[in-house]
Amino acid sequence: MGEKIRDRLKRRVSLDDTLENLLLHAHRSKPSDFAGAWIMNDEEEEEIKESLKRLWGTWKMD
Repeated sequence: MGEKIRDRLKRRVSLDDTLENLLLHAHRSKPSDFAGAWIMNDEEEEEIKESLKRLWGTWKMD
């Protein structure tokens, strides 16, 4: 995904740039449209899952 954005913008893009672009277009897309857009290894996947669990644990439900 970042590669496509880089080609379009003609400059290097950060992960933040890539995520921002995804979010801007998310309202027009289904979550399943992004399947396979982010290639990661098992260690990265586990790190993200654990980080989300910690974050979600801080949320309060009204």
